[in-house]
Amino acid sequence: MTPTFAELLRLYRERAALRQHHLATTLGVSRDTVSRWECGTYTPIPGLVPGIVAALELTSEDAAALTDAHGRAST
Repeated sequence: MTPTFAELLRLYRERAALRQHHLATTLGVSRDTVSRWECGTYTPIPGLVPGIVAALELTSEDAAALTDAHGRAST
């Protein structure tokens, strides 16, 4: 099964050893917003995805997986 955006975001954030509030502060959103993304309740606007990729220092492969998952979640 292909992982969802929510699953990948949480996995990559935890791997980067960032708390939700740290990621939220970097992106200029609330911690609750990041929590909702990780729960799959909401997905971020497309313009935030590059900031997420940068904040989590993702490899090009992981960035592509997260971006693809975001596209699936947004349709």
